[in-house]
Amino acid sequence: MQLHFADHVVLGVYLAAMMFLGWRLARGQQTEEEYFLGGRRLPWFAVGVSIIASLLSSITYLASPGIVWRFGFGGFVSSLFAIPLDMILILLLAIPFFVRFKFTTAYEYLEHRYDLSVRLLGATMFLLFVTVLMGVIVLVSSRALAVATGLPLVVIIGVIGVVATVYTMMGGIRAVVWTDVIQAALLVGGGLFTVGYVAWVTGSGPVDWFHVVNARDNESFTFFSPTPPWPPRW
Repeated sequence: MQLHFADHVVLGVYLAAMMFLGWRLARGQQTEEEYFLGGRRLPWFAVGVSIIASLLSSITYLASPGIVWRFGFGGFVSSLFAIPLDMILILLLAIPFFVRFKFTTAYEYLEHRYDLSVRLLGATMFLLFVTVLMGVIVLVSSRALAVATGLPLVVIIGVIGVVATVYTMMGGIRAVVWTDVIQAALLVGGGLFTVGYVAWVTGSGPVDWFHVVNARDNESFTFFSPTPPWPPRW
């Protein structure tokens, strides 16, 4: 089933709104601290939502249902434990440690603690990781949109890449944070709406879904292991 004309209009308005927001937030930014750190004046709730939104992506929405269907609720429950634990460690240990140095990026600490070569190595490894990760995320989401819209895959990849790059370059960290807030609201709101709509149409609920998933012959799921499985299970 492909999207209708009104759906394409909504997507176009959304992309245009992200571009406008990036342009609007770029005004008044005169210093490096404004561009990279938002002048250290970003609201705490916006930064928090942005961090959560960074953990979500199109892969989360496309892959999670398949993981639950394949392994049962084990994978879902493991995420509920892992994410809060990660956030607690970051809030209690990482953020207080780095804030006292007043660095612009974490890689400055590597140079402060070691030397420039370690800083360059850390930054290079991160860029390579993010390049591969974002390539996978964009490709997965673009394939889903290509099926839904009927547009060529290369066009969708190009539009997503250009829009995201332009509003980020124009608006700096402010654009990243506030677009993340909007995207998080759409992701969470859309997810809740979908769950409610399915429950209303089917006349079922979470308890029914739990029984359906558990009634299947799901593959075993390991919550913790000191060594990775071999051969890998994909």
